[in-house]
Amino acid sequence: MKRNLKIVHTADLHLGSPFSFLEPAKQKAMHSEQEKVFIQIIDFCRKERVDFLTIGGDLFDSSEPGEYLLNKVYQGFAAIPQVEILINPGNHDYWYQAGFWQKFSDMQHVHIFEPSIEYFEFDDLKIRFYGKPFLSQSSPQALWQGSDLKLDSAYFNILLQHGDLQSTNSKSNYNPLSLSWFDRVGFDLVLLGHIHKSDNEILTAQGIPCLYSGCPCGRGFDEDGSKGIYLLELIEASEVGKISFIPLAGPKFFKIRLNLTQFDFDSQLELLEKIIAALEKRIAAYQIRSNYDCCQLKLTGYLSQKINRELLLSKLKNIFFFVELIDETKMKIDFTGLMEEHSLRGDVTRYAKQLATGPDLLNKVLEDLGLSDLNVEQAKQVIEQGYYFTMQAAEQDLEIYED
Repeated sequence: MKRNLKIVHTADLHLGSPFSFLEPAKQKAMHSEQEKVFIQIIDFCRKERVDFLTIGGDLFDSSEPGEYLLNKVYQGFAAIPQVEILINPGNHDYWYQAGFWQKFSDMQHVHIFEPSIEYFEFDDLKIRFYGKPFLSQSSPQALWQGSDLKLDSAYFNILLQHGDLQSTNSKSNYNPLSLSWFDRVGFDLVLLGHIHKSDNEILTAQGIPCLYSGCPCGRGFDEDGSKGIYLLELIEASEVGKISFIPLAGPKFFKIRLNLTQFDFDSQLELLEKIIAALEKRIAAYQIRSNYDCCQLKLTGYLSQKINRELLLSKLKNIFFFVELIDETKMKIDFTGLMEEHSLRGDVTRYAKQLATGPDLLNKVLEDLGLSDLNVEQAKQVIEQGYYFTMQAAEQDLEIYED
């Protein structure tokens, strides 16, 4: 009887990513964390005694990754000689003649797809892995186009492919793929790379399991969410059994939006504490945290006072490796009270009301500003924005009354 087999599937590590939004010292730290995530995958394969490690493209961020990264990866692969490693180059680390992929040519357990190689066969297990590599940074046409692919039903046939799984009417510059093509060919399992979000198992109409592993280490705020790898078990090497998502302890990118309108507070310090508490609650679902987590925090809503941006940033920097703070809050203003107030703020409020309710005055102001072509809604937005910034200026005692 055949024994059950284990496959670890990953893709899109993008080793050597620039992290251009970070200062040089932090870029170096992130590069180190990327390499640690790669080593985590290698260690997991060894400890779990997996049979295959599949990498669906973009292991490197560049088609010229350099000797340092190549040596790091070579050492990692050398640490698991008992694991058969299959790599299908993606659009970032595409294959080319006499290219860097030759670095691994002396490793008998590392199998890299080239244009002349349609599949790798493991005859003792009756398993074949199919794939076609990228040959440049893009491929508007399907890489398998024109290929008369016929599978041998005596084997368990796995497609390992970098590409963009598309709906019927959409287009892609990165090897467009379709579920219907998988069905027509008759693969038993499809392992994918290119999409950086890890999806749940996708089934074709014929029930073929398809998996995007996502990127195991985030590189920006467009790559938020859980990061990890997939562990698959093939029952008696002929049927897909259990599929498990394995989280990894790499940097996470949190993209969070908080509406502060309902926040009750008496002091700036209390407000900041409530923001931090709400933020921590939102990210509590991530069981594995890293000292290199990054956060983009967008604040919206209405508040009775401005947020002390610098103080909030100082608190956030104690929690995250990098923070991007976007403050879109607006001042919550007691218009009724201000209408009665004998002050600059009261004068501005009364004038804003005149503009909003006096069409002739509004038209004259808009004409003077060269904005006479605005419709009513646009005009009201101009008033609201002008009023908001005037109130902010008044809070800071700026001499703007005559303006």
